[in-house]
Amino acid sequence: MKLYRVSLKVRPSKDHPKFFDVQFGYLHICLFGESRDDAGERAVTIVEQLPYERVNKKETWQETWRASIRLAEGSKLPEFLLIEERAKEVGIGVFAHFCVTGVDEGNFEDIDPP
Repeated sequence: MKLYRVSLKVRPSKDHPKFFDVQFGYLHICLFGESRDDAGERAVTIVEQLPYERVNKKETWQETWRASIRLAEGSKLPEFLLIEERAKEVGIGVFAHFCVTGVDEGNFEDIDPP
């Protein structure tokens, strides 16, 4: 098992407590998986239980979620380092960053997650 960071493009659903405050963003999940696909599938299963709407619905999970999946090998961003450490301690780490309501989305739906 290796530690992966899965970054997904999401919008808060109407059930999200910050629905009126945030418009769109990225959800980053660090978790262990046997492969990139395994980590991606597990991350999507987790996110589907949370109050988020996916961006770009398609047929398979890879198409359904604009996802970036990479090995979590230490990052220069402190937020990513924190979720990597959390995942090593408890099995999962989550970090979200969103843009406030009213921000121009530009080409958000067309770009891949970081």
